[in-house]
Order: sequence, then C-alpha cells, then structure tokens
Amino acid sequence: MTTLLQDLRLALRLFRRQPGFALVAVLVLGLGIGANATIFSLVNALVLKPRLGAGEQLVSVYSKNRAEPDTFRAFSYDNFSDLRSRTKIFASLTAHNPAMVGISEGDATRRSFIDITTGDLFETFKAPLRMGRSFTRAEERPGADIPVTILSHVAWTHMGAPADVVGRTIKINQRDFTIIGVAPAGFGGTMSMVTPELWVPTGVYGSVVNDFDSETRTGTLADRRHHSLMPFGRLREGVTMESAAPLLAAAGA
Repeated sequence: MTTLLQDLRLALRLFRRQPGFALVAVLVLGLGIGANATIFSLVNALVLKPRLGAGEQLVSVYSKNRAEPDTFRAFSYDNFSDLRSRTKIFASLTAHNPAMVGISEGDATRRSFIDITTGDLFETFKAPLRMGRSFTRAEERPGADIPVTILSHVAWTHMGAPADVVGRTIKINQRDFTIIGVAPAGFGGTMSMVTPELWVPTGVYGSVVNDFDSETRTGTLADRRHHSLMPFGRLREGVTMESAAPLLAAAGA
C-alpha cells in the first residue's frame, strides 16, 4: 500500500504539471473501457503469438478436451512426448509454461518472470544460442530436478556480459542453478511483449513452481492429467496447417 500511495502521489504531480498529457491519458482510458475485442486482438498479436518472424511454419498446438468437445487445453508432458515421437508433422516441437520466481542477488530477492521449457525451444525458433548449450532430454524429464538455466541476452548483459558466464550459478527460489547457456540477442521467447529473464528445463517444474506457490500449484508433470504445457512446433517443409490437421487428429492431439 505504501508503494501504491507513492505512485499515486507521483502521478498526480505529473498530471498537474502536464494537463495536456493528463487529458490525453483520460481519453485513451475512456476509449479503452469498451474495447474488449480490440484489446484481446492486441494481446493475441503481442503476447500470445511468438515474436520471432518464423512465418507460417511455426504454429502453436492445443489439445482438444474430449470431455468438453467445444474447448481446448494445454498438454501434459506425456501427451506432448507422444506427439513429439508419433508424428512426422513437425521438424521440431517444444513446449513451455511461464512462471514467476524469486531471483536472489546478494541479500535481496526480487520477483521475476521465467519460462519452463523443453529442450527443443531454440531449435524450434531457429535461434542459436550465443554461447553454451540447450537443455537435454534427461534435464527436461519430469522429476529429473537438475538445476540448470539459460540466461536471456538481457540478463547476461545486466551481469556485465561476462565471457565465462557458463558454469556460474544463479539463485532461483533460494536454490543454486548452473548457467549452461545464453540466448541470442533479440530473442524473447514464445511471447511478444513479455521476455523471460531466463529459461529452466521442465524437469525442475515441481520445485520451481511449487516452491514459490505451494498453496495453489500442486500439480506434477509426471501426471498425464496435469495439462500445463503449451507446445509450439515448426512444420516440416511442405506441410501446411490444413494438411497437418488430420494427421494431428490421428495422433490423438
């Protein structure tokens, strides 16, 4: 509340100094109140769709909920693995789940946005790492709990862009994670407006998610009924969304 009141006082002072700006802001807010469809379109374009210019070959995949035929949902890890191994639709397939964690720097811990992902993320997005390596299948396996991480280029720069950063550790939720790679400049992950500070493998899902929010997030990736992963796939050359649809249906996606 103290921070909120300080922000409000600062906003009021700025509005008094710049009444023209205040008027524009009020008008913009007024127009936005009734524009739900437009807002959703912007969110869909800037947040839900990936930012990298991957063209039509990069697609998101959803699982149909057979219990509710008109709805779709994310994938469990096992269902994602089945899709990755049973079809010839994708040149590469990855899946992710965003999360908020605590990252410690010295005596301070701050809240930060990260992405929990399988090992094919950078291959799928055709974004070669600046240095280091991607996650292995062993590291992404549910319950593996191998604490490794890949830094975003921004996070690496914030650390001073050390050339020897691979092998160092960073503390996530009060636990040391070994840095194994650095993402390329300009790569922000699977969403357009939100760039994760770092990526961790799906194998640490239980500790990263449940340690930080244990009261509300008790699912485990080892449970086929736990639908928490959102896949992205790069279609093979010559495969279109139209031709992929019946193949995906046959695979049970």
